[in-house]
Amino acid sequence: MHCLMATMDKITALLKAHYERNDENFNTVALQMAASEAKSGHSVVANEIRTIVEKSRRPSQRIAFMNNAMSEMIQRADIRYGTHDLVLNEEVKKRIERVVLEYHERARLMRNGLQNRNKILLCGPSGTGKTMTASVIATETDLPLYVIRLDKIITKFMGATSAKLGEVFDAIEQYEGVYLFDEFDALGTDRNRDNEVGEMRRILTSFLMFMERADSESIIVAATNQPEVLDKALFRRFDDVIQYSLPTDEEIVRLVNIHLGERLKPASVRQVAKLLSGYSQATVCAVCKDAIKESILTNQAISKNMLQNLIAEKQGYTLAI
Repeated sequence: MHCLMATMDKITALLKAHYERNDENFNTVALQMAASEAKSGHSVVANEIRTIVEKSRRPSQRIAFMNNAMSEMIQRADIRYGTHDLVLNEEVKKRIERVVLEYHERARLMRNGLQNRNKILLCGPSGTGKTMTASVIATETDLPLYVIRLDKIITKFMGATSAKLGEVFDAIEQYEGVYLFDEFDALGTDRNRDNEVGEMRRILTSFLMFMERADSESIIVAATNQPEVLDKALFRRFDDVIQYSLPTDEEIVRLVNIHLGERLKPASVRQVAKLLSGYSQATVCAVCKDAIKESILTNQAISKNMLQNLIAEKQGYTLAI
């Protein structure tokens, strides 16, 4: 009954904001509803609400600095996640929340001669939530998220890559947003490694220089699966280095509950989580979503066999039942 009354209150608030033409209040209430749906395990509905709000706030057309060449290097990402979508250990979550808090309080920090954390390095195995974290930071700071396409920046022509990096950092300085350098090890490999050619060393030197000079309202996020190959000088250029790991068994239970809680009994949630023990967050989420699709299309309940087959597909082999 309490949940129903809370929902009705939000619907009333939405109607009031709509007829008063108060877009900001309307968006605020809508995002509160998205958060409530996410906490109840209705992640699909929550994401749909957030996507609708985001599109209403920021039109999807290319932003002003995007010419054709730039749009290949910097791409807008429209998928949005909130902190309630992150299933991480509390230490990592607190550090992400600190980045967001410092952004919102940056004026107060500046008055005291301090700067908010705006250069963040995320390290850890593939599929552990690093890319999602960039989206969460963008959502919670109400900034657009841009992904830097390193494959479009790094070229074989001497000097061309550094020039392109300069253009990217110019955009970062002029247009506020969260800028994600994914697969960052492609750019930041240790200059002292034997197999590194002179041009890659020059590129890294240029990147270090741009990072040192970067002074903007934007937030730079770099993510890597291989922190051990990064040049040591890079770590000093970031305000925070956050380590990610594979989810614990309890975190997997939470992930399964978010995605399949409506479709499984509590005891079954733990059984499913046991099947997914040792897998990354990305794999757990993908298997859960595939199970929902298969259940809908075959009109069958989600079963242990179904999940075992889906897990086997993700691992690239056929599991004998």
